[in-house]
Amino acid sequence: MEQPDYSDLEKRVAKLEDERDDVVTIAKEGLRLSKLHGFNLQQVLAVVGRNELNLGTALERLDRIEQTLATKEDIAEIKVALAGHSERFDQLGHQVSSLDGKMDQILALLQPPEGEPK
Repeated sequence: MEQPDYSDLEKRVAKLEDERDDVVTIAKEGLRLSKLHGFNLQQVLAVVGRNELNLGTALERLDRIEQTLATKEDIAEIKVALAGHSERFDQLGHQVSSLDGKMDQILALLQPPEGEPK
């Protein structure tokens, strides 16, 4: 009886072993890239976290500035109030002037006539 020809099978096994080695190499490279991707992702997340903190701080500052800024309506109200105060000061100035004249008259009346002892 003849021996069966296994040379074809041996070639196929050798080819499968080579392919297995390639698959193992590719899997190792995939794991290495996965770890590298995970590390890079952590770095990106850290940067994003810092940016979120910076953005939050900036928004808080803008909110504080917005709260302290006067609106156009506030400025208009202040102008009206200042105009009212200005009118009152003018009236008080006229009143003081008229009182000054009256005080001069009162002092003149309180002065003893000339020739009388003080």
